[in-house]
Amino acid sequence: MLTSREYYRYLQGITERLRWNQGLTFSHISRQNSALHQFGDATMDEMGIFRTSISIASFAAPDHQLSLDDVLVDTGSEYNWIPGELLESLGVVPVRRDRFETADGRVLERDVGFALIFAAERSAAAAMVFGLPGDLTLLGAHGLGGLNLRVDLGRKQLVPAGPVPAAIAA
Repeated sequence: MLTSREYYRYLQGITERLRWNQGLTFSHISRQNSALHQFGDATMDEMGIFRTSISIASFAAPDHQLSLDDVLVDTGSEYNWIPGELLESLGVVPVRRDRFETADGRVLERDVGFALIFAAERSAAAAMVFGLPGDLTLLGAHGLGGLNLRVDLGRKQLVPAGPVPAAIAA
């Protein structure tokens, strides 16, 4: 099990390898790490860092989806972090500006908008942080919750989280 400090250092290493892809696929994480294991559309490395593929679309054009590969699944991040230029290209507009605290204590301000997210044959409306160059691309806890998915580390994949709790009248 990694300590928080070790996990943060590992994420720093990933951040240093990130580069904005100038092509159309928007792949963001380098495949130079030979310790990656492939599991369908998801991967997990030796450190237990989990990645998956997702698609994003605007509410106005749900059939026009752009795919992102190797997206870091981070349940410690509340929101989904998506490159701002990708969100803008889909017609997603910021509706507010929020502040975020990083693992090292820095406070960042980023625009937030709403879009459709698709993963593991599910879809949901979700908050999207307009990431800037150098920001990680993340599937956060709200995205996972909206999709009703969880990370199954044993099977190394995203799986249904189970029945959604519901209130009923007595």
